[in-house]
Amino acid sequence: IEAREQLLPRWLFIKACVEFLSGDVDASFKSLNRDGYLLKQQDTWNIQFRLLELMQLIEQQDVEWLEFKLDATRKFLTRHKILDSNRVRTAINVFGNLVRKDLDFDEISEKNMESLKSCLKEEKGFAWDPTGSEIVRFDEWVASKTSKLNEGNSLEQIEP
Repeated sequence: IEAREQLLPRWLFIKACVEFLSGDVDASFKSLNRDGYLLKQQDTWNIQFRLLELMQLIEQQDVEWLEFKLDATRKFLTRHKILDSNRVRTAINVFGNLVRKDLDFDEISEKNMESLKSCLKEEKGFAWDPTGSEIVRFDEWVASKTSKLNEGNSLEQIEP
């Protein structure tokens, strides 16, 4: 990988995703921040880099840095509207909701839960692209941390 310089940023991102999914958030954070090239790109890799970073900060309970990164991501999406989607907007809204509710996953608003359900059901505009850059599905990650919905239904009952 080191000999193929152009592959290194994506490889580090994929490595960070694997470390995050295996529960090693600190190693994931180090891998993700080893090379900032993906943040310079104006594509979906940039967005997924940012979303993974937000999930890491939530896991690390770093609310101050999370607020800053969330604001920076919102500004990036405002400047690059073509990269915004219902799925990405749902992630940003859910993470913003978590900041306002002291990272309590059971306090996610009803509106955000409905959008999250749309992502999990992979409705049009909310579907996960298995060939895309979203390796860590934010919707499944949030679902794994949410013990109930506002209506009292379990997210595990939602079939994609």
